[in-house]
Amino acid sequence: MFEGILVDIPFATFFLGKLKQKYNYLNDLPSLDPELYRHLIFLKHYRGDISELELYFVIVNNEYGEQTEEELLPGGKNILVTNENVITFIHLVSNHRLNFQIRQQSTHFLGGFQQLIRKEWIAMFNEHGLQVFWSTFKFCRLTHFVGNSFRISH
Repeated sequence: MFEGILVDIPFATFFLGKLKQKYNYLNDLPSLDPELYRHLIFLKHYRGDISELELYFVIVNNEYGEQTEEELLPGGKNILVTNENVITFIHLVSNHRLNFQIRQQSTHFLGGFQQLIRKEWIAMFNEHGLQVFWSTFKFCRLTHFVGNSFRISH
């Protein structure tokens, strides 16, 4: 509800995957961080010597105005990204952003979500179907489901 108007805000594709307890990959990244995705794809297609870009297997996190570095591999701050290992770097960065960095928040949300909607129901839908279900579910009273296709109970 925003200023008295019911606004339908869809879940991002990567998050719908999380609701289905799926592992997210590079192609799910645009729905979370389109800029990071563009940069990683740029690296993938870079024709020059990637080592000249001075990238290392480290990610910089900005949380609450504080910057911290996290190694993507043990000793990552000393491992230069090269044309030979750039694909590994791309996958590690996208994995970190999609699966590791938001794991705690996703786990807590999923726990609460599954108290409202059982896992078996979520499993029936793909990501798009889950989005449609969620949009419909918000506008229905729980009693509409009783005696019809779904029963809200544990």
